Amino acid sequence: ICLQVLKNLSGFGCRLLAYDIYKNPEAEKLATYVDQDTIYKECDVISLHMPLFDSTYHIINHETIAKMKDGVILINCARGGLTDIDALVDGVECIVHEDRRTDIISNRNWFYLHQFRNVIMTQHMAFYTKEAVESMVRCGVEGIVQMEKTGSCSTMLTK
Repeated sequence: ICLQVLKNLSGFGCRLLAYDIYKNPEAEKLATYVDQDTIYKECDVISLHMPLFDSTYHIINHETIAKMKDGVILINCARGGLTDIDALVDGVECIVHEDRRTDIISNRNWFYLHQFRNVIMTQHMAFYTKEAVESMVRCGVEGIVQMEKTGSCSTMLTK
């Protein structure tokens, strides 16, 4: 569970449900822990914040999508492998459809998902805020200056 997400959402007065194999005492103050099926059946918004393991690979698939409420919002803040893209295409396609399957593009399913107005994809780009970019640039420049002056820097990679 991403504790910060729970903290942010708690201010809206919504009912927060959580699932994790390890319960976090801080999260329990904000959310009710339930089983996975309850998450799928009852949540209006499902937000994924978990590592990609064999046990979580395609945790969102045809079976789990079929359990979800109509109009559910699915947010994957973690790894792409948590979701079965074919299942997402099928699930979203049944709601809103503009057929582009005959377009000649590589990685068709990723682009196919983009066409739906109820899909937002930020894989490996969700960090890309103004503040994050400024921090990366500042750290990079500071590192270069430090390397020039001393021959090393605090962020230098070593073997």
